Amino acid sequence: MSTTVEYLVKQAAVILNATTGIGNGDSSTIGAIDDPKKFPYSFLSNDALDSDAENCRLICSTKGHPLQKGFIVDSSALADGAVIAASGGGEIFAIINVKVDGSDARRKPVSYFKRLASDSLSRTTIGKYYDIEGGNILRHNGTSAVCKLVRFLMSGAPQAPDSLRHATLANMLSVCSPKMGVDVEVASYFAQQWALRAQMIQSGAITVPEVIAYQKGQPQ
Repeated sequence: MSTTVEYLVKQAAVILNATTGIGNGDSSTIGAIDDPKKFPYSFLSNDALDSDAENCRLICSTKGHPLQKGFIVDSSALADGAVIAASGGGEIFAIINVKVDGSDARRKPVSYFKRLASDSLSRTTIGKYYDIEGGNILRHNGTSAVCKLVRFLMSGAPQAPDSLRHATLANMLSVCSPKMGVDVEVASYFAQQWALRAQMIQSGAITVPEVIAYQKGQPQ
């Protein structure tokens, strides 16, 4: 991803009127936050990462989302009865498929493939089967299994696709707006902007519209 924390901080700071400058990404003329007491750089940076993570979780939790492929990883090699985990840890949202001893496995109740293993007919060719117990424990009838997982692992850089950067920015502003010390109408506006984009992501959207600075409507 090309979107950086620096870019998100500068964009948010301009909309919040916490700084001056054009705010066009990392190479903009913004050198510092003009209102560091209300909006310290560390606060905006942490907000950017938390907001990005929330968008990533929306992608991962939306079944079949077209942007989910960036979060698909292999699990560790898992013995029968092992806790499902990916290398490096992270949050697992879905199991796409399971291979047992290198072969595609079919899901069946544990009692089914355990019964096959002690088959009175002494059959020697038994297919590969698996089951998931409690959403966390992998059971199978092989030596080792590997799952394709939808996993999110938070890091020190944004991970949501660039096409969703406006959703991240809207989420940032929904958190920042109560800190502005202004009327509740502004906070409500940014919260609505974020909620709208969150719904779009959950509906499978791969891009969202730009978020603009709040402008209070003039009384008629």
